[in-house]
Amino acid sequence: MGRVATLGLSRGRGVAVGLNADNFLHEGARADAPPSGTAYQPNGRPLASLGVHEHWNNATAKQYSRDLGTGEGIELYRVERAR
Repeated sequence: MGRVATLGLSRGRGVAVGLNADNFLHEGARADAPPSGTAYQPNGRPLASLGVHEHWNNATAKQYSRDLGTGEGIELYRVERAR
């Protein structure tokens, strides 16, 4: 199967996820319905989503779904450093 990373959620047990940071993040963000089809059930109960993972539109504008007004995901706040 090649190199894998593990998404460990309960007492050292984990699920093999292809060695790609996106795959790992997609699994965690969609733990309630993961792309791998794995049933994450620590303590016998289904696990809810662990958060949000998405990509910005491009490296210049760096806009996520909320910035673009297309969803309720990530919004990037720019903070200017005080001088």
